[in-house]
Amino acid sequence: MSGVHRWSSQVEFTGNSALKTTKTLDAVGKKTGYYTIRKTDASITTVQTCTLNLPTSFGSFQIPNIGGSLTLTGKDSKIHVVDYTAGTHSLIYSTGEMITWYETAYTLSNVWNDLKLSELVVISSSVNKLQARCPPENLEADQP
Repeated sequence: MSGVHRWSSQVEFTGNSALKTTKTLDAVGKKTGYYTIRKTDASITTVQTCTLNLPTSFGSFQIPNIGGSLTLTGKDSKIHVVDYTAGTHSLIYSTGEMITWYETAYTLSNVWNDLKLSELVVISSSVNKLQARCPPENLEADQP
């Protein structure tokens, strides 16, 4: 990917020195950010937890915002996205990993890892409000 801006940090985004976070910005517009979290030492398989401090177009968020922590088990790595445009909607951030989006249905396809709590915050240009969505049994909250 030419024009993609990347940088890494061990503690800037998570505060956990056992984890390394790489930030990648999209090549066009440098608005969408992808944050890849992985263990600093790839040979270590112990469980690591953290919160992730993310700058977005709506200010900085510490995620997960509704409590808990992000968990990496074994040799896991996770990719979290911020400021992702899908049709007339903007995904502010997600703690679940995004697969795709469908413009005609305005649906973002999100992976809920191992049935863990995930957050998905979207702003719609037609509704003009932030919407936080998690698996239905966990949470459904709208903020004006």
